[in-house]
Amino acid sequence: MSMNDSRKIEEGQAGFLRVAQIIVGALAFGVVAFMVVAFLVSGGLKPLRTELTISVLMAIISIALLVARLIVPALTTRNECQKIGRRTKSSSPPGSPETSAHDQEKLLGAYLSRTIVAAAILEAAAFLNLVAFFMEGQVYSLLLAGFMIFCILAGFPTRGRLASWLVDKTRLLDEIRSLPRSQ
Repeated sequence: MSMNDSRKIEEGQAGFLRVAQIIVGALAFGVVAFMVVAFLVSGGLKPLRTELTISVLMAIISIALLVARLIVPALTTRNECQKIGRRTKSSSPPGSPETSAHDQEKLLGAYLSRTIVAAAILEAAAFLNLVAFFMEGQVYSLLLAGFMIFCILAGFPTRGRLASWLVDKTRLLDEIRSLPRSQ
């Protein structure tokens, strides 16, 4: 692979990374902005209620969404890697610069999709808790929304995470391609 090809790949990675960072940042900022509005408009905290309420229901759903955040992006990534790995490119042999660049482009798309899905699941959990807070004023709803914002930001895409993810998924593609194909 020439130096020019390598530079093009790095520029492509930087572009995808910037898009992922902007999207994740915007999702987190939207939740923070709604949190401020919900707090100001709702009149603040209210006494703790012990009966089954919307806040309790939203907290339970948020836990389920937190588990889904761990499962769904991994499944979508695995499925996308299997599609990429099974693809044959008759014009370029495996391991050639053209195949590597094409794989990398497809993997970057999978990374972007995975990142958006993961952040959106957490954003949904945060918004559910903020709506519950807006309606009932329970402190734990506000805290859960804050925790979901933290989780969104903890998964913020970085150059190191992207590079590590690409190495891992490139290895996975090699494993998939080494398996015998069923016709």
